Amino acid sequence: MADYGTVTITEVTFPWIKKIKFVWLSENGGDNAGKASKTTVEAYTGQIIGAIFVPDTGATAPTTLHDITVTNEDGRDILHGVAANLPVPIVGTGRIEPSSLLGVVVSTRLTLNVENAGDAKGGTVYLYIG
Repeated sequence: MADYGTVTITEVTFPWIKKIKFVWLSENGGDNAGKASKTTVEAYTGQIIGAIFVPDTGATAPTTLHDITVTNEDGRDILHGVAANLPVPIVGTGRIEPSSLLGVVVSTRLTLNVENAGDAKGGTVYLYIG
């Protein structure tokens, strides 16, 4: 899959938890306007135990009802659609609790996909795997 926009990925593995931080800025114009996408370097195994979505504010705030997926190497959304149509601002903490996330990953790299965010809009996604 091609990379779109600008995405910086920070991958940290603690003894029992893996934390992936995606900081994204969507494409500005062209065929991929409003999109951002990038794949992790590392492959992950475990259960998705939490996710936090933090949209930018001000001029780079994404369009309300933008869509975020995190897909495995088979193209399946490991968040099971819970980050579709995200409002801006996000009500509450923007945290998706473990009971909502039933995704399990097995030795797969993960790809952040953002769509419908608007031109040059951004945010941060934190993903926790146990």
